[in-house]
Amino acid sequence: AVNGTLSYSNFNRNSANTNSGGIEWVAANGTITSSTFTSNSAGRGGGICLWATFCTISDSNFTNNRATLSGGAIHWDGPNNNLFNSIFINNTVKGDYNNTGLNGGAIFINNDNNTVSSSTFIGNFATNNGGAIHMNSVNGIISSSIFTNNSAVDGGSVFWANNNGNLIGSIFTNNNATRWGGAVRWTGSNGTLSSSI
Repeated sequence: AVNGTLSYSNFNRNSANTNSGGIEWVAANGTITSSTFTSNSAGRGGGICLWATFCTISDSNFTNNRATLSGGAIHWDGPNNNLFNSIFINNTVKGDYNNTGLNGGAIFINNDNNTVSSSTFIGNFATNNGGAIHMNSVNGIISSSIFTNNSAVDGGSVFWANNNGNLIGSIFTNNNATRWGGAVRWTGSNGTLSSSI
């Protein structure tokens, strides 16, 4: 629903064959806050599939969610959305390496002007790109976030696949890529990485 709000909710061990083991959100100006997503599974978006704009996800926890195509915890396809103050632990996108996708162990983001801030990503895994986040967003921003023990083939914690991105004030520890970019792999143009360690 447009202008909908979901808060103080728990989604545990739900599953879908295609999209969104927990919630499929298809509307503008939505808010998901103070909720928990645990051990949900789907093809895309083990916890949430967000097909929307001007939505906010905040103060929520995502643990042990799984996808077989993209976005172990969240598959996010829409512009002008914002996620902050959330925790992602041991989410995975896992499948046959020859399949298309398998990106974004915690979050797969597709579309422009999206922001992730003040969040923590621990032990997330992608079979292909972006152990924690696959960011395919023009003018995307990741800021003030912590990435620890995430892994993928390319971009152990973050795989950035579009232009004019900003990665600001974030901390990367013990992330691993089996090919390129142990912490971050950046394939877009005009990106900025600042005040990060």
